[in-house]
Amino acid sequence: MDLRVYIQLVLLCALNVVFTFTGIFFNVLVIVSFWRSSAYLRSKLYYFMIMVLSFFDFLLVITNHPFLVIRLVLWLKEMNDVVNVQIYENFSRSFVGFSVMTLLVMSIERYLGAYYPFFHRTSLTRRRLLTLLAVLVPAPTILLIISANDLVISSAAVGILFFFTTVSPLVFFNYKLFIISRKARRDMARRHDNTSSPEISTLHVNLKNISTCLLSVACLLLTYFPAIFFFAFNFAEKPTSENTTMARFWISTAGNVNSTMNCLVFFWKNDVLRREGKNTFKAMKSYILNLPANDGPV
Repeated sequence: MDLRVYIQLVLLCALNVVFTFTGIFFNVLVIVSFWRSSAYLRSKLYYFMIMVLSFFDFLLVITNHPFLVIRLVLWLKEMNDVVNVQIYENFSRSFVGFSVMTLLVMSIERYLGAYYPFFHRTSLTRRRLLTLLAVLVPAPTILLIISANDLVISSAAVGILFFFTTVSPLVFFNYKLFIISRKARRDMARRHDNTSSPEISTLHVNLKNISTCLLSVACLLLTYFPAIFFFAFNFAEKPTSENTTMARFWISTAGNVNSTMNCLVFFWKNDVLRREGKNTFKAMKSYILNLPANDGPV
């Protein structure tokens, strides 16, 4: 085996193993922090959508990274790729699709909260957000079915189609969020002498929530754009060459890392969630350290 290929395979294995454990840890920490937090935090739709996104990201992490590690180890040992590639790619794209759709619903929730606060406060509920998500989630599954073994269209075409049909509304809602956040920041700067007013405090919290959503979408685009370029330039070709297969491993790893980056963004931008995460981590560590030792039968 070529030394350059060997080094890349070892590095990819290490990255996927690291992000398997970090992704599991941070996504579980978000989920547990939400459910053990105060009633105030659990009542907020925004934090509820963060928890739902972390749930789908958790599923993505525990499936996609290990599958990649298995295939990489098989290549290192110069063994046949016994993992069914089609099943692996379906797993990958289905959970990626669920995660992206959840981020889209989160963006819609933030958009309604910013532009239609009365409707958001009086009419938007968890059930309605989950209903919207349930309507959107089957789309990636349907696309996977019609692209299985190139039944209707190729898998590359499905990837490009799904990305652009999803990115368009994502860009629209987050562009509108960016516009209103910029106007709000200007209002805050003009009223800097009255920063202690309830209106300014509420506006500051809403701006942080909006910036979290914007940053999450930016991370999504950053990690998945390489895959779109790859599919675009290899639209009519099968990934048979060694370089093409290696490129697929790299872009798959980069895309899967987004599920860990989401959690880091949430903890970085949200003081409340970060505080709850610290308390949850301390509680978990205390519980583990205080477990009784198993001395065996006397």
